[in-house]
Order: sequence, then structure tokens, then C-alpha cells
Amino acid sequence: MALRGINLPLTFNGQEAIFRKIFTEHFNLTRAQVEDYFSGPAFLAWNRMGNIQSWSGPLTEHWHSQQEALQKLILGRARAFGMYPVTPGFAGHVPRALAVLLPKAKIDRLTDWNNFGLNYSHTYFLQPEDAHFAKINKLFIQEYIKVYGSDHFYNIDMFNEETPSHSDPEYLHKCGKGVYESILEADPSGVWVMQGWLFVDNSGFWKQPQVKAMVQSVPIGKMLILDLFSEIRPVYSQFEGYYGQPFIW
Repeated sequence: MALRGINLPLTFNGQEAIFRKIFTEHFNLTRAQVEDYFSGPAFLAWNRMGNIQSWSGPLTEHWHSQQEALQKLILGRARAFGMYPVTPGFAGHVPRALAVLLPKAKIDRLTDWNNFGLNYSHTYFLQPEDAHFAKINKLFIQEYIKVYGSDHFYNIDMFNEETPSHSDPEYLHKCGKGVYESILEADPSGVWVMQGWLFVDNSGFWKQPQVKAMVQSVPIGKMLILDLFSEIRPVYSQFEGYYGQPFIW
């Protein structure tokens, strides 16, 4: 990466242990209840985006400790090269036990993903407008900084390959605003990094009003969009260059 001039690497390792710590220490879930959410290592890309839960899991204690050690090595080397690693934030995807613990919280079930079914998909999503969302994201980022340090770039993807529960622009604006404000609570210099894949994968949902409402919920320059499919479908041109928000082609 360094030899090719890349200065903003995605560094997502070691987040599951932080996730577990927040839910066991601050919400009194058991380790087993939290581990029930995690997929096996090969499927974490989709687990982290809230597409699937439990599939091929749980993760072992050895795996958690090794991932933390690996992430520290990756971050140390990236920073030594002058890079700004992108680390994860909390995207609203929660263990199913939290819906029982907090029955009044605004927790929805997302749609089925690739026919994984009711047990392994239909994950639980805590709405960003709910006060618990801001609390969890703040705690998550603070704990992540404590363990790994920070370069102020946080990846949060709420709706990748999932359809939001409402298409109302006002709702999507509230979602975006809730995410950004919760980042600021933990890191006043924080920048929200979001994959633009959701606008490609679910183009039937994301029309101009919906995209505009989401990206303009954040001050210009405080969101960075990764337009992951530009060489095939450059969707930024459909949305006026994301209405002023910076993006990476």
C-alpha cells in the first residue's frame, strides 16, 4: 500500500472484542449472548455490515486475543508510514438479546439477506434516533481509542445490502445526523467514512431525495464516501458529486 501511495487504509481487525466489552459491561448481556451475534471469521465482512448473524460462529477467545495483537501491529506499521488508518465505529447492528433487554428501544429487524433465513439473517438494528445508539457508539469509539489509538476516521455502514425501514428523507436525515453526532461525542475531530456501495446495490431505494438527505445530514468535509464501483457504475454523477461531500473514486 505504501509503495502505491495509499494513505487511508481500512483497518477493521480487533473490533469484536470491543463490541463484546461494551455490551457485557454496560448492558449486562452475557458473553454467550454477545458471541451469538458474531459469525465465523470467514464471514465477518457480512456480519459487520449487519447482513448475517451467528453463521459459522462463535469466535474463540484465542481468536479475539490474536486479532487484538494483529491490529496493534497493523496500526503501528501504517502510522509509521504516515498513513491515517480507518477504524470501525458502531453501525447499529446489535445482538438479538438486546431487543429483549430494551423492549422500548427503537430496534427493528432488517430484511432477509441472500436467503440466510430468520435465524441467521433478519438482524436487529438499533435506530440512530434512539438515545441508546449515541451511547453505544460513543462508548465503542472511546474504548477503541483506549486500546488502539485514533486517527479520527471511522467507518460506519448502516444499510449496506439492506433496505432501510423508511424511505422518508427526514428519517434518513435523522439517521445520518444521529451517527455523526455520536461520533463527535467520542472524538470532536472525527470524520465519518461510509461506503457508497449501498447506493449501487439498492438503486431502487436510493433516489436523489434519499441520498441527498443522508449525505447532507453531516457538515461538508465531515463525511468521506468510498465510491467502490465507480469504474463500472459511477453513481456520483447521478447525485451531483454527493452534493458536495468529498468522495474517493
